[in-house]
Parts: sequence; C-alpha cells; structure tokens
Amino acid sequence: MRPEFFRALPHFTSLKSLHLSFCKLNSLCQLGRIICAFPQLKHLSLEGWIIADQGSSNHTGVIHLQSWTNIRLQLLQITLDTSHEAEEYKTIIEWIVRSGICNSLEHLMVWAAGSRRLPLTLLLEAAGPSLIHYFEDKFPSRCHGTLIPSTALRFLDFSLHGGVIQGTGKSVDSWLRSRLARELRSVFSTVRSHQLEQVSIKTELPFYGSAHMGPQPQDVAGDPDLRDLHGTMGQPYFDMLKGVKVSVRVLYAWHEGRKLEVDEFDGKVSVPLPPRTCL
Repeated sequence: MRPEFFRALPHFTSLKSLHLSFCKLNSLCQLGRIICAFPQLKHLSLEGWIIADQGSSNHTGVIHLQSWTNIRLQLLQITLDTSHEAEEYKTIIEWIVRSGICNSLEHLMVWAAGSRRLPLTLLLEAAGPSLIHYFEDKFPSRCHGTLIPSTALRFLDFSLHGGVIQGTGKSVDSWLRSRLARELRSVFSTVRSHQLEQVSIKTELPFYGSAHMGPQPQDVAGDPDLRDLHGTMGQPYFDMLKGVKVSVRVLYAWHEGRKLEVDEFDGKVSVPLPPRTCL
C-alpha cells in the first residue's frame, strides 16, 4: 500500500461505510490503521484476500485496541471466495473481536465458500443481544454459527448444501426427510431469541439420474428426524415467528454417454412445522 494512501486517511474521518476487497495489505497493522482512521464507521465489508503475507498476520505491532473504542459497527459483512482464505480471516476475526467494535453489531452477513475454520462463534458472542439479523451462506454441513448468544435475533437467513443425489425419486425424498431435517434442527436448536420473526432458508440439490420429483407424503410421527425438528420448533423461542421462506435450487443432470446436460430450475419444498409457522 502506497504511503500517500495512509496520509490521506485523516481527510475522511466522517466516513461511515467501508468496503475492502482483495486489497492485499502488507500486514494486520495496516488493516488496523485503515479502520481506526474512521471513528464514525458503521458498516464494514471485507472481501477476499485482505492481507498479502499471511506470515505477517499476527498481533505484533498492531494498533492498541484503545484506539478502536469510539468505533461501534452496526453491520459487518465478510466474503470468502475460497476456503484457503479462512485461516487469514480467523486471525482477522479474532483481532476485530478483541477490539470491541462488534459489541453493538446489529447485522452480521458471512459468505464462507465451504470453509470449516471460520470462527463465527466469536463474532456471534461479541455481538450478543445486539444482533437482530444474521445471514450466512456457502457453509458446509453442520458448520453453522451458533445462535445461543443472539437473544434478540429477529431475522435469520442461512443456506443448506446437500451432497449429490443419485438414482430415484425415493432418494430425493429420503434426503428431504433426513438430511434436511437434521440440518434444520442443527440451526434451530441454537435459537434463544423470543423475538424471531422471519426465517429464510436456501438450499441446492445437485441431482444426477432419472427421478420423480413430485411431492412425497411424509409421515412425521414415524420419522425420528422430522419428529425431532417438530420438537425443536415447538419451543417458545418460535412463538413470534411469522413465516419461513424456503428456496430450493435443483441442479438436474441427464447422462447420455459422455454428454452431460444440466437443467436448473427453482422450486419450493414444504417441510411440516407447527401450525403457527407459515412455510
């Protein structure tokens, strides 16, 4: 980063929104200098490769955290394009959490590109009861952020990513009845907010082979996964829930020799929930 850039920062102290994308800073210290230059900062977005040399991503020489005390973010957005960036962001997140700038965070949005190493729990714990909207996407199975600290959460958006489905429509129905139900429960079982109003769920089904995709009857009483999901959704944390929106994107492929044709379409899936929940 050129020295002229840092010399110009004091001229923009009223800046409230900052987006850093693939800037490849020399160190974590440089990231701190940039953020600390904007005491009125409310929205921070970090995307892609932020620090060029991960070997310098340590706490040595980083600005004292007292310099950050006037900054109180309302929105933090993190976007990882590859899982290789997760280790770098682990250090960045740990450092930002120590600064206290997330203690009044209202909106947290994270795209993780399949990473299992991103310390989301640290961010959610730092935001605590101030968080009202949590969004996560591209996370692998069973790696969702825990919502236990988010006791005032009102809006929840997350995605589920299933494995490749092969064979008949029965296998698709089996995935919906078991894998999807377990994934939903892994998220909903951590909800501790009595103010949750809206939930949006997005999932993709990569499908190979010939199958009937029509609706299948589901015996909730006889399915332990769906029964557990119903039990979770019956908790008082969902009394204020007004609706659940589910979007399913099916990637449907036909095998014809060596040729593969993929037809993509949007659909909707209905998962039985308590009567007060509209799906």
